[in-house]
Amino acid sequence: MARQQNLEEFARLGGKNIHAYDRSFSPQLHRPVELTEAEKEKYGAPVGFIGTYARDRAGAIAHLIQNGIPVAVYGNGWPGQEYWDTIRPHYRGPSRFGVEYVRVINGMGIALHFLRRENRDEQDSRSFEIPACGVCMIAERSPKHETLFAENTEAVFFDTPEELFEKVRYYLAHPEQARHIGAAGRRRSIRSGYDHLNRMKSLLDIATGIRAS
Repeated sequence: MARQQNLEEFARLGGKNIHAYDRSFSPQLHRPVELTEAEKEKYGAPVGFIGTYARDRAGAIAHLIQNGIPVAVYGNGWPGQEYWDTIRPHYRGPSRFGVEYVRVINGMGIALHFLRRENRDEQDSRSFEIPACGVCMIAERSPKHETLFAENTEAVFFDTPEELFEKVRYYLAHPEQARHIGAAGRRRSIRSGYDHLNRMKSLLDIATGIRAS
């Protein structure tokens, strides 16, 4: 199994039966959750991001903050890194996992999603977990993201920090549209079988086909 961009690389190394394979979400865990008033106070944020530090992510988030859009940031590796002076007042601590991770996402009106460029990712776990929670995802554009979700209907995509700012500003001013996108993203995730079980079924179909041939 490989990312799409790895297929030719693995083939040159002699790989056989190489397939691109996407991440997925847990329908039992990654879902809309009604937060208590105390949880809304703790996790509530008009715009948020949860993920490990990377310079490009920090730069884009700092651009939003510098232009008047506060972003709640969770994740490892942020303190002391570039843009820290800008991000520090909005930093809410290290990564969260399991049920708390889901509560953090559900507390966001808009959830930002950046791909890890060092991995040459076109999608990752949050590509599916955020929409599965029914939250409006504004994600870094990639060809894969564009096939997974209908743009501006099931998710929102951006290419540059400037475009990200414009889109975040728009959906903050139009929260009902953001809610509709979040709900549509969840419906797409379920309808298209982006969950763990359906992904595993497709993997087994591939493996069974290879064995039969």
